[in-house]
Amino acid sequence: MDLAETISYMIETFTPKDKEQTDSAVHKLVRAGTKAPITTEDDIPFTTKQIREAIKEMDKKKAPGKDGIMSDILHCAFSLLSKSTTALYNGCLRMACFPRRWKTAIIIPINKPGKETSNDIAKYRPISLIRTIAKILETVLINRIMYHMHSQNLLSQNQYGFTPQTSTVDAVMDIKHYTQKSMEEGQYVALIKMVLLVVPRMHLNVTFSFQGILKNKKRWFKSDT
Repeated sequence: MDLAETISYMIETFTPKDKEQTDSAVHKLVRAGTKAPITTEDDIPFTTKQIREAIKEMDKKKAPGKDGIMSDILHCAFSLLSKSTTALYNGCLRMACFPRRWKTAIIIPINKPGKETSNDIAKYRPISLIRTIAKILETVLINRIMYHMHSQNLLSQNQYGFTPQTSTVDAVMDIKHYTQKSMEEGQYVALIKMVLLVVPRMHLNVTFSFQGILKNKKRWFKSDT
């Protein structure tokens, strides 16, 4: 397999297209759910403070996206054009638009430790470098969604990732305690490893419909502009 074929295969594996003709029965129900009317209200505009804090959170050492703009450059621009920058992100929020150009990423495949000589495509961990300006939009959106999920107690108590003051260590300790208790009671314990590479946007739309996420944020996940 030459370089072009390898890259093509990696793209198909790590970023598969959403093909309606391959839907299972469950996927068909999920897709139908995305067409249901959105009845929640629009979210309130972002504040200048929220945008400023999102920019400050950006790691200055992180590699930039295709435009080459680092976070410190965006920070300097925001100090001069804070109102205009905030208006830009609020325009995206109001129109439920995530610009197509901002979605373009540079994908760098990183070899997983110990699998350098493997021929399996799974030996790679793809790293996507997106524009810093897009990261800010993602950050303020995620902050709003996570606030809603936490304030409404919509997350499982077994949710460790992307949850404040929890980590994989907490997950491992819970497994340890559960295993010890089960063994003491003479029960069997089975561990199953699952790896989820891609979550289709239609699944997110249906999930957000059930969780009461506000309208313009749900429309965002359908944005192809």
